Amino acid sequence: MATVIVPRQAIPGPRALPLLSWRANMLKLYQNPFKYLRWLHDTYGDLVTLAQGDASYVCAFGPALNFQLLTDPHLF
Repeated sequence: MATVIVPRQAIPGPRALPLLSWRANMLKLYQNPFKYLRWLHDTYGDLVTLAQGDASYVCAFGPALNFQLLTDPHLF
């Protein structure tokens, strides 16, 4: 399996509010985690960040991406 490295700016995700950044999206995640994660996956795909341009919090959906992330010490 080839390792694919995606630049931070290329990871899709919802826009962040100016003052709260990714924290506003984290609040949505805390309110209803299953619904919000499903929405993120349906809207943005298999690799999603909680705020566009900020790769502090990234969600990887599916076994292939999770395997790739969790087995490579340089990525995880």
